[in-house]
Amino acid sequence: MDPPATPVLHNTNKRAASSEEDTPLNKKTHQDPIIANGYHFMCTVEAFILPSTIIENQCWYVYQKLIEMSPHVNRKLGDPAAFVEVGKLLQQGVSSAKSIDTSSIKAQLPYWWASLAPKSPPIPKNKSARGFHNDITGWLLCPAVLNWDDTDGDWPNFLYMIPYDADMPWVGVFQGLLLVKAFCHVFTSPSSTHTDENISDTGSSTRSGNAQLHGMTKVTTGSIAYIATQVYFALSSHTAFTRNSRALNITTFYNSMVGYLRDPENTSDTKELLWWWDKHIFHSDNVSAQGSGNGSQNTIKAAQAAHREATT
Repeated sequence: MDPPATPVLHNTNKRAASSEEDTPLNKKTHQDPIIANGYHFMCTVEAFILPSTIIENQCWYVYQKLIEMSPHVNRKLGDPAAFVEVGKLLQQGVSSAKSIDTSSIKAQLPYWWASLAPKSPPIPKNKSARGFHNDITGWLLCPAVLNWDDTDGDWPNFLYMIPYDADMPWVGVFQGLLLVKAFCHVFTSPSSTHTDENISDTGSSTRSGNAQLHGMTKVTTGSIAYIATQVYFALSSHTAFTRNSRALNITTFYNSMVGYLRDPENTSDTKELLWWWDKHIFHSDNVSAQGSGNGSQNTIKAAQAAHREATT
């Protein structure tokens, strides 16, 4: 089959059939702030390493990000006896985030696709009918280097904003419009997924988004990988979002993206990508300093090297 027409954003404020505003994410609760820190940390820094492992082993990058993000955690970790308690509180937030986001994204995905590609066949509301059982979700999940009509771990079509270009495979990657929809849903407010440019909500919502609640003003490499992983799962026919699943290896998928985005060799491209996201989500024009899917990573690196050689 021919790939669906490249989706475009439509200016509409119509709400989806099911209410997005009344999600557990938006309900006010009174809880230990460390639980909320665990929620936000998982969404923006590291989704699959257990908090207890991070604390006990002090995994350098993610541990430093955790300390920077949460003064509550920093104070409590001054007492070694509190390590277990802190780990449990963080894990509670992590589990809550995954459960809420997984449930809401898989439910809203058909509505987002309908708004992006109104002439395309719909994405089934029944999750077991998605994945490679369906032509639309199958095409979105199909590795971009392959022809859906005709895997080696390459990234799927839904990650790309424009049709995949084998000569320049880095162009448009991690800018897919379903990613933008899902990012807005989780981090700004569910209603912001209905705006024309998918930018942060500036007053139409009566509830604060996750980004505002946590003082988040810039998109992170971890948040892009997390949202991409959630969309990957939502498009699939699998019913359980678990790090140990053999049928849908979401941990490898997530790690391949984080590895690429945090690779020092890709610093320039990652900065440009984060600038694009910041501009679309937070109206920021400042370039952010961010200092296996190995098939896609290697393909992009080789193509970039060939492109540089051809233009010099």
